[in-house]
Amino acid sequence: MSASPLNEKPRRRVEFGAKISADTWQDLKHALLHLATEIDRHGRLPANSVSGGYSTGHIIVTSEDGTIDHDSWYRDLSEYLEKVREAEALESREATHG
Repeated sequence: MSASPLNEKPRRRVEFGAKISADTWQDLKHALLHLATEIDRHGRLPANSVSGGYSTGHIIVTSEDGTIDHDSWYRDLSEYLEKVREAEALESREATHG
């Protein structure tokens, strides 16, 4: 059984997932600024990072697919959205016609 094309959402070149916990909103702000500084320094974040400190902790996962650029993402997104519209139209017709 193959996956539904609607489950295969287009992705951008860089993906970032994070769980950050902090004692205060100010501590969270500092943790986010630290991650931004790391991108400025190194041009990217590591693929995986786990950190725990006095007032913050994080788990991050990143990935990069160098074959994806904005134009290819936009093309894939347009095709995906067209499939979503077709599926919604079919579902609506089926609901109307029983």
